Amino acid sequence: FRFKGSGILTVTGIPGHGKSEFVDSICLGLFKNHKWKTAFYSPENKPTKLHISKLLRKYTGKGFGSEYSNSMSRGEMNQAMKHFNNNLWFIKPPNGFKLENILDSVEQLVKRKGIDCFVIDAWNKLEHNYSGNETKYIGQSLDQLADFCEKNQVHCFLVAHPTKVPKENDE
Repeated sequence: FRFKGSGILTVTGIPGHGKSEFVDSICLGLFKNHKWKTAFYSPENKPTKLHISKLLRKYTGKGFGSEYSNSMSRGEMNQAMKHFNNNLWFIKPPNGFKLENILDSVEQLVKRKGIDCFVIDAWNKLEHNYSGNETKYIGQSLDQLADFCEKNQVHCFLVAHPTKVPKENDE
């Protein structure tokens, strides 16, 4: 993959097959290799401490504790956290979890911290207001998101978790 400037990458697939892990890995790769700063709106990864521990394991390639043959030292963890503190942020909008509120939080981070990308994981965890045609609403929301990304020169990783996978008929 190559990422530049603005855009949206939508990630979807079968439940439980690593969509969130995949996006976290991409963001860490962009951080490690290109110094990209990232903001996460990720209620899929609660609590935030658990999400940070997942990111630390991916970043260092090491686990925590004696059950891992390649365990992360306290110094390695502190060094990684130092990098994280200046380059990764977690969004919790005070006015609710509507797309507009998340984009307001992202815009503040673009201006204050110079973030390069943000994650919305997952689309279905946002507060939606389907007052009519759901397809039209989603189209308008994606247009709003694309316009925002272009205006602010940021990339969005949008994770769309399906509710369930339909079973095949045994006919």
